[in-house]
Amino acid sequence: MTFVASKSLGKWVIGPEGLTRFDRMRRNLETVELSEVSLYWKGIAAFEPWMSSTVCIERVTELGWKPKSIVTAVTGRIEPFIINSDQDVLRLHLVINDVVSHESSLQVPLSNSSSLESFQLNTPLSLKIIKDWSPHFYRKVQSACQWIGPLETKQGTRSLKGRGISSHAFRHCILLEAPNIPLFEAETLALNIAHEIAHQFLQVYQASDLIIQEAFLRKPIFSVIRQVERPAILSFHAMLACIFMTEWTNEALSSNMPNPAQRKWLMDKHQENMKASLDGVLAFEGVPLTKLGSEILSECRTFLSLKGN
Repeated sequence: MTFVASKSLGKWVIGPEGLTRFDRMRRNLETVELSEVSLYWKGIAAFEPWMSSTVCIERVTELGWKPKSIVTAVTGRIEPFIINSDQDVLRLHLVINDVVSHESSLQVPLSNSSSLESFQLNTPLSLKIIKDWSPHFYRKVQSACQWIGPLETKQGTRSLKGRGISSHAFRHCILLEAPNIPLFEAETLALNIAHEIAHQFLQVYQASDLIIQEAFLRKPIFSVIRQVERPAILSFHAMLACIFMTEWTNEALSSNMPNPAQRKWLMDKHQENMKASLDGVLAFEGVPLTKLGSEILSECRTFLSLKGN
């Protein structure tokens, strides 16, 4: 099995051309959002995830913060910034936790949360794994993700495989719950990052395109992540998440850096997500998509046919 980052792989989500196009559209969207934030404050020089929505902008206004940054250090687009200091986690909680709690059973922990320790330990390891094992996929992470913040259940517990959240309300920030497993904790978190990067890609495209024709956006379609029928656009997100996890494991398997146990884990996850991706693509056969949605689905289908050879 060999990973080839060929330009023929696609122009929206897969391969170097897909990354180039996404990066251009992401930058254009940030420019628009930055200009809107300038209506509230003057002199804003750089985009941050909380600027993606009115609800977060208004929350920062209510808190009376100077909008240079809600965190103490910003690395720009060079590396994703891991939000893990007590002060930064608290500030993130204050700005976006209402959105997170409304959308899920999860929350941004407070600085004294026991779940924060595992996040602080494993997130840097997970990013290093992606960077070392899959340089192309790491460039996708760099482009799509500006901040990475912690998650936990509202009861303060952690799920076995860990979960993540990406939201239109704070685009370019992914929130991650550290997995609660004895082995391959950092590797599993890396896989979850790949999952969330798919949501980040699609959310940028959704800013200017419905992906699915409007009358069918909420049509029940089987979700290969939740294993139940969900609104079509959410199931499209699930399908793309499996594609990205397949892409990451595929590239990682071509690296000589994973040890034998890690390689076995990667192969298991690759096969699992390859099957889920195929099922996800099949679920959208006959579903009316926009031109962009059709091109993304076709690109995913082509990618899977190449990986299956």
